[in-house]
Amino acid sequence: MTKLDTDTNTEATASLDRAAKFYVWNQHHGKSMRDIAKTLGCHPSTVMRHIHKIAKSKDNPKVARAISAVSTQLSDQDVTVDQQVAQAIKFLRQINTVLAVATGMERGVVFGQDDQGVMHKLMTIALDAVHVLVIRGDVRVQSRGRVVRYQHVKPDLGALWLADVLDHPKDSLSHVVPLHGDSPLETLTRRKGPDGAPFLSRELVLAGLRLSEDFILSGCQSEIETHFEKVLIGQYDAKDHAVDPAAWHRFQRAICDLGPSLADIAVRSCCLQEGIERSEAAMGWSARSGKIVLRIALQRLKRHYDMTYGAGGGLIG
Repeated sequence: MTKLDTDTNTEATASLDRAAKFYVWNQHHGKSMRDIAKTLGCHPSTVMRHIHKIAKSKDNPKVARAISAVSTQLSDQDVTVDQQVAQAIKFLRQINTVLAVATGMERGVVFGQDDQGVMHKLMTIALDAVHVLVIRGDVRVQSRGRVVRYQHVKPDLGALWLADVLDHPKDSLSHVVPLHGDSPLETLTRRKGPDGAPFLSRELVLAGLRLSEDFILSGCQSEIETHFEKVLIGQYDAKDHAVDPAAWHRFQRAICDLGPSLADIAVRSCCLQEGIERSEAAMGWSARSGKIVLRIALQRLKRHYDMTYGAGGGLIG
């Protein structure tokens, strides 16, 4: 093996270890993308892409070993399921607290709400521990949806947590990257057109990923889902709820440029990871029409980014 080969392998291993650390910090310990990026001197969107890359390859033995090694290194931060259950109950017995579990997330989050309605993250909890709480009957469902919220069956203590978090910035579910299976973009990328070329070009996929990044970084997922129709027609502004106001502004500008109909399919497919068939049914479209409209939306989206940020209109990290 030449020195060049050795150097290349060393760089690849270092890159994999770094990405695995991003993944473990975010998915296992609930550390926000912004905090990880600040610590390591990179952009949050870079962190997010590394996390998604690891998630898609974690069944690969080499990637699994890297995750295991990083998890072991950070084991001093780990606690047993029983300890997590006990800690969660300690928080959830206090008033104005809730346990939230989002679709695609590998951990739940316990939040406390202060007098101004700001949600503060109190702890993250493994899904195994969540299951214990549910099976034992310690918690009941408060609301269902993409995010299931649980409350303690008898929250009989004051908000003791409040004194410890008032000096900390608000946190949100967007800080733990939602992980899904293949997205509609990835599925359509593998499909070929009549000429044998991919149904979606790389440039169109990048435009969709750009919209998804701003959606996640803004921290406004729940607001967008709750006020979906108003967001599409520009009658709802979530800036006061945004973790990253600049990301929300970019997302809002892109949606306004698309117009309601194209924005509808773009947000469903690129941001909410909704399958094409489900989107077609929700919007009353005929079968197989969704992918055509999505491609038109991505073409318009690419034009928006090219005109706004220059040729390429690439990803923000």
